Amino acid sequence: MRPKIKITLLTISIITLGIISSAFKLFNHQESGYRPLVNQVCQNKSFLFDIRIDTLSQKVYYPKKGESFKTVLLKNGVSSRKIEPLRRASRQYLNINNSVSGLPTTLLKDSHGELKYVILEKKLNDYFILDIEAVYSKIEKKEIVVANREVVGIIRGDLYTTFKDLDVPRNLIYQIDKVYDYTFNLYKLRNGDTIRLQYEEQLVDGIAKSATQLNACVLSNKGKRYYAIYYKTPGESKGDYYDENGNALKRSFLEKPLKYGRVSSKFSKNRFHPVLKVAKAHLGTDFAAPHGTPIIATADGVIMEASSSKYNGNYVKIKHNNMYTTQYLHMSRFAKGMKRGKSVKQGDVIGYVGSTGLATGPHVCYRFWKNGTQVDPFKENLRFAKAMDSRIKSGYLKQVKSIDQKLNQIKPLNHSNIFKTAVASTSSAD
Repeated sequence: MRPKIKITLLTISIITLGIISSAFKLFNHQESGYRPLVNQVCQNKSFLFDIRIDTLSQKVYYPKKGESFKTVLLKNGVSSRKIEPLRRASRQYLNINNSVSGLPTTLLKDSHGELKYVILEKKLNDYFILDIEAVYSKIEKKEIVVANREVVGIIRGDLYTTFKDLDVPRNLIYQIDKVYDYTFNLYKLRNGDTIRLQYEEQLVDGIAKSATQLNACVLSNKGKRYYAIYYKTPGESKGDYYDENGNALKRSFLEKPLKYGRVSSKFSKNRFHPVLKVAKAHLGTDFAAPHGTPIIATADGVIMEASSSKYNGNYVKIKHNNMYTTQYLHMSRFAKGMKRGKSVKQGDVIGYVGSTGLATGPHVCYRFWKNGTQVDPFKENLRFAKAMDSRIKSGYLKQVKSIDQKLNQIKPLNHSNIFKTAVASTSSAD
């Protein structure tokens, strides 16, 4: 190979590496969906709220765990004698002795490094503003705008890392985890898998703050797609998630009527009763939990009874369909609105753990009927998916097709095609 050609190839390689380096920085310096508002609004503007900031330096500080607003002031040069007047000026909106850990706090200082203003993002669109010199505080609000967003990305590391790269609010992960609870384990996602999303997010000044409603999610893992499409049946106030064939992702029955609790006594035809001291059938499953723990409906249904009796104490009985009925005993109290004829959804709180009736300690006795006979729910196959009503299925399938087409046209935001192109151009130069 002639020297001139070698020099040309070397030049091409250096330029290519420069492109790759720039692309790498571009993809890896995307900010989180929780960027502080003040950082963005201050750019190229002389005023932030009604504060003139062109002569002030600004720094966004995230207080550490347990750190109070008072500590932040003291650490930034506010004298101890001025703390009390500032506390009184702030008390209508903020207790400066309380922890503000993790809340974006913008510090505005003059050219001598003296703290002049502090702006604390209290909530989604609430900003607490403290004027140090004037000893004055107020709350400013920003308009919240709800917008639809569609995102496609490739899994890089875990979901948290991927969502940060995609600039997707990470609270959406909890929604996705709940939706796929029984159909797909999110920990099975690997590098190179794909996630397609359609959701609503709340924005303040054009900056994503949180995700409110997941409308569609399609996970691709090992060549297989796992669909979760939100659909609200006409006339219903609340919808559910279904797969691409119209099968509900939410399984018909939860395994237990508590989010947290342990089985303290199993279903038995011949159990020694701890109170009566005799062998007696125990046609229910006891879940022990602290007094006041929320009790939830294990499936959708209609309340048959919300009453009290000598042995059952406070109890709720729910009819789910022509085959299944459940009952929840020994409640300390009922949840608000529990009465005969009320419809409940799976996971709704219907009461609270207690020890009313014939009980030795706080627990809920969970009883389960199948075709009028009490059975052990742990020996029944109750994780079956509920199929969508055939009368509305055709409309749903059209919705799935439309979402699929739209998401399939979107390229992954964090794809690596630019790297492959750059490498290919280097190879072809040989």
